[in-house]
Amino acid sequence: MALSKITTESLLDGEITLAKFANLGSDGQVLTSTGGSSPPAFEAAAGGAWAVVASGGAGSNVASLEYTSIGTKDIWMRVKGMTSTSSAQGLRMQISQSSSFVTSGTGYNYATQYFEGSDSIVTANAQDQSFMSLSGSNRMPATGGDTVRAYSADIYIYDPSGTSKHTMVYSHIKGTNDGKGITDQASNSFDANTSAIDGLKLYGSGYNFNYDSYLIMELN
Repeated sequence: MALSKITTESLLDGEITLAKFANLGSDGQVLTSTGGSSPPAFEAAAGGAWAVVASGGAGSNVASLEYTSIGTKDIWMRVKGMTSTSSAQGLRMQISQSSSFVTSGTGYNYATQYFEGSDSIVTANAQDQSFMSLSGSNRMPATGGDTVRAYSADIYIYDPSGTSKHTMVYSHIKGTNDGKGITDQASNSFDANTSAIDGLKLYGSGYNFNYDSYLIMELN
């Protein structure tokens, strides 16, 4: 006996159960087009998406903010609401190789630009340093006083596992200062790249600092 065709009108809302879709795809797969002449299929999701690998809430009076689980994928980090625990200071960064932070030597290079409203533009650059300066000197404001004075940072590390070229690091620091807009931009590189980068560390140039939250993602 031939089966009659099931029409949309004959189905009630919520009538098709999850069990009817069993064995169509595995956990983590997505419905993907296989071309105009064939039906779609469940397949592994394509690469190119960011995935959260670490996050956290506020930190107070910290000497450094460290992440030591960098693998082979590009890393993006955002830290919000940073203030110094004492006098205004710059924000610095170091990276680790073989689980050890590179704190000396001449591997770091950086260039920064600092802009405040219509008052000033300050540029700085340095090569063969023992750290990367992400915001120049005396840019992260001290806690207290003007409560809107706080910085946020976006940091991107390209190809941390690469060992045949400079490792590029991009950062964008932004905040406010006495009612005027501030932005800092930095381009950095690390050329002591005999082994892969497996961690990063943020710290102040002279004092501990506070932050509201942080988020770290990797590019799949």
